[in-house]
Amino acid sequence: MALIPNVENARVEDSKLHGYLLSLSHPEGGAKARFYESIGFTIDNAEELRIELLRIARAFDVVEISTDEFGVKYVVEGILIDKQGRGIPLLTVWVIDTGTDFPRLVTAYPL
Repeated sequence: MALIPNVENARVEDSKLHGYLLSLSHPEGGAKARFYESIGFTIDNAEELRIELLRIARAFDVVEISTDEFGVKYVVEGILIDKQGRGIPLLTVWVIDTGTDFPRLVTAYPL
């Protein structure tokens, strides 16, 4: 396959990063937050995780595409470099919402 369309404009919104992926109290994101914390990513260094997620979107090919009434979803499997320099396989999901032209992160979790 290829990269996500318009990937140079990809976004990881603060609400997704702080309120979901790194939120230990989020009902669905809590398990993800514990995973990220175990590999050195917390609210305190959230920007480093954002940079890694964007790097994955820009460096790895799309492995699956689906469309629904909300937009087009792109699944990208890549390697997250953790705080110890280890590579961890990660699945990321991005969407280009109907009426927009930029990808935004939906979720990211270990493979």
